Amino acid sequence: MDIIAYFQNICNTLVDTRDTYTFAKVSGLSHLEEVLDDRKSTRWLAVDKSQDGNSYRGGNGGFFERRFHTVFLIFKMTKRDQDHEPGMNEVRTIYKKIHSKIIHDRKINQDMFFMDEELRFNEIEYIGDNCAGLMFHLTNDEATDLRYNPDDWS
Repeated sequence: MDIIAYFQNICNTLVDTRDTYTFAKVSGLSHLEEVLDDRKSTRWLAVDKSQDGNSYRGGNGGFFERRFHTVFLIFKMTKRDQDHEPGMNEVRTIYKKIHSKIIHDRKINQDMFFMDEELRFNEIEYIGDNCAGLMFHLTNDEATDLRYNPDDWS
């Protein structure tokens, strides 16, 4: 599953984001802050493309790689925005719609995402230059072949 393409498609097709949010790939929070400095945009759906993860043995004895992903929904507040609650309500609503899309897509493709009953999120009261929003975390599991091959060793 290409997580970047999946969320770019969400950004481009969700009615709430397709005309008002800019999609971005970022590498950690420092790169996210650089993206937020873009004066042309005021709303972003960004995916951290860092490939943090781990390997583990599944219940059936096979091995898997679990990759951790963070998705950001960020909006820029203007100087006249004394209350960021309307923007926070907007990103909360979009988050819920994305969550429902992931649940729907997972029913169609069981291998798409590993997802506990919970999809963790954190609200971000302030980030970058007068921005706020939320981020949520999910994982993607893929089977991997870890069989020992003696021909690989001298």
